[in-house]
Amino acid sequence: MAYLRDSDSDGLAGTGCGGNCGCASCKQRSRGMGEYYYEGEGRDQPPGNAGNAALSEAPPLATRDVRIVVKSYIAPIGARIGSPYCGGFLNPGSDLRLRALAAITDAGFSEDPRTDAKDTHYRLYSARTFSVTCDGGNVVRVVPSMLDTDSGKECIPRTTACLQAPPLVVSGVTARLVAPTTFDFGWTAKGRPNFGAEPGMQQVCPRTSVFIWHTIAGRIECASGEPRVSIRLEGSRFPSHRVFVNGVLRPPTIPQGPFSDLWVPRGISEPTLVR
Repeated sequence: MAYLRDSDSDGLAGTGCGGNCGCASCKQRSRGMGEYYYEGEGRDQPPGNAGNAALSEAPPLATRDVRIVVKSYIAPIGARIGSPYCGGFLNPGSDLRLRALAAITDAGFSEDPRTDAKDTHYRLYSARTFSVTCDGGNVVRVVPSMLDTDSGKECIPRTTACLQAPPLVVSGVTARLVAPTTFDFGWTAKGRPNFGAEPGMQQVCPRTSVFIWHTIAGRIECASGEPRVSIRLEGSRFPSHRVFVNGVLRPPTIPQGPFSDLWVPRGISEPTLVR
């Protein structure tokens, strides 16, 4: 049942209408001033629908979860090996070592993640869930979860011997309402191989670019009471990168470049990042 404010009954004072009055005029005056029993609650509704319409409540606001998962993974390298550029000189020995390492990498990885599962079949994994409440086209409330990250294992092909990569390093984490209709979010995650695997990389060529990375930037808006997400994904030229929204793969996949890109730094100001 729905109740009106007690003060709304003050208009009956001095009318002679008491709680035990049964006259038609008192009933007419008191209608709408006490309690209404809606259909199915055991009393008849008042004639007409005007009273019910006035007291009807707005439909409750719906809250939906929006889960964003980004994976960086090593797809099959095949012939896309490239050539190492060691200290300004092409080195035939380095080229042979690069090709051998590419073959070992293909045997150990050749990943192709099709779901957002946190299953270690990736190099980098980062995820965040946003609980979004919409009111028509307005974003009423967004509650972000903690950022969840994971790094993959590096296993010797055809064995169970694996090295665990170090935890990811996260930066540039944002989550803010920028307008009544718009909520923006983003983050960058980077990771490197296990320290035990790095000497093999250094034998091909000395390198400073030990971190692969991905960056996600997104926007949540509301349409007809439901959240809608737009995203922009960036990442190092090696390996590949994908993003999932509520378990659904969102195009495009960023395909990896040549294997040799792992030895190319992003720039003078970011020498530890792969370009």
